[in-house]
Amino acid sequence: MVGALAAQYGHLPKIELPGDDSRLLECAEAVLYHVREKGLFRRDAVVVVIYEEKQRLEMMTTEAFRTWVEKHVAFYKQRHTKTGEPYEVLRTIPQEGASGILASWAFWPGLHEIEQCHYVSLPVWSGGDGLLLPEGYAKDHKTLTFKF
Repeated sequence: MVGALAAQYGHLPKIELPGDDSRLLECAEAVLYHVREKGLFRRDAVVVVIYEEKQRLEMMTTEAFRTWVEKHVAFYKQRHTKTGEPYEVLRTIPQEGASGILASWAFWPGLHEIEQCHYVSLPVWSGGDGLLLPEGYAKDHKTLTFKF
């Protein structure tokens, strides 16, 4: 990767933005692979994040997603020099691409689903034993318990 931002973002996985010879489907699958465990969830078909300060879920908007995702991946476009040599230019994902990823069936169904939210740890039955749900996300129960 070359360009002014290459050194700063060189440690992030690179994903080519949709365009010539690159489809939104593959981009959405790549983004899902890299962000699935980074605090992005779904509530039904809506992509959400946990707003810790207010103890609630917030819908991930297209505008917010554009910068949120840059903490986890580096998007690029491939360009060519006058001699035809390819090089990569880092870019922020365009609004249309961000909107497409959030709506993609290749993306949101792969996120961890939150079916229930609680403000206190509640008991559940698991394997014949009762236990209290931990604070945070309990993947086995698709439940989020906010920190108290």
